[in-house]
Amino acid sequence: MTPRSWETWIEHYEQQGYRVLAPAYPGFDVEVEALNADPTPVEDVRVPQIIERFESVIDELDSPPIIIGHSAGGAFTQILLDHGRGAAGVAICSAPTEGVKVAPLSQVKSVFPVLK
Repeated sequence: MTPRSWETWIEHYEQQGYRVLAPAYPGFDVEVEALNADPTPVEDVRVPQIIERFESVIDELDSPPIIIGHSAGGAFTQILLDHGRGAAGVAICSAPTEGVKVAPLSQVKSVFPVLK
């Protein structure tokens, strides 16, 4: 995922008058085509590096932001909120965080209709 994944959302929220930032994960600050051609810049990226990157961006802001993340970004959103870095957060289809079973029964049951 590069910041380009958020293009439509950025445009949507900017049209509503919000300032929108979509910082890249370390190594993901190139176009997706470049990463497809050579993924080595992101092979060793780990969660602590990603959280540090986002915290450094947030720490430069005048006030805590609303943080939005999808999948792993949803988990990062939760971590950043836990670290006191956001005013609010939205975790869309969040990947599980520490202590959450990878596939809780409720999640498994919710998938059955899709598999029909």
